Amino acid sequence: MPNFASEVDNTVGVAAIKNMMVGPIHDMKGNLKGIIQLINKNEDDAITEQDEIELNSLLISIGEIIKTADQVRLITNIATGLDVHLCNNEKIIVDTAKELEQKSMQDIMNLVGSIQDNMETLLAQKHAAFTKDKGIGFNAAALMGVLREGEKEAKKLEEYKAKEGAAEALRAQRLKEKKGE
Repeated sequence: MPNFASEVDNTVGVAAIKNMMVGPIHDMKGNLKGIIQLINKNEDDAITEQDEIELNSLLISIGEIIKTADQVRLITNIATGLDVHLCNNEKIIVDTAKELEQKSMQDIMNLVGSIQDNMETLLAQKHAAFTKDKGIGFNAAALMGVLREGEKEAKKLEEYKAKEGAAEALRAQRLKEKKGE
């Protein structure tokens, strides 16, 4: 037989090749996906024209099966890469959320300290205003100033609470979106 390597027989465990059919495996677009080799038809029968027709009819189906397997492997590789990427992003998101939470708590603590300082100052001014004029018992102008300062501080606190509430809603939405994916 021309172009025949008998040493291959020993590799595939075939004692002797009596007949053989070989065909190219293409997908429906004509892309070569492989080669099929069929050896030694059952019961030592000769290969017929019908055998060749049947093999040719199977070649495209086999090609499509191989193409589908290739696509599944590609999709699996992409999915694995996305899983790794999402895990990395999850860690970044969690770390960022913790960092924001720490910063927000520090801002709140600073604001509370500032408010306490201002309240102590206002109370001291109020006390001074009431004890300043012994005849009337209070200084109305100083008391009005203290009350205005208190209103300003209360307004600042409300604005800060509104901003903190918006930030918390954003964090909750991001976590909900993360859990939904």
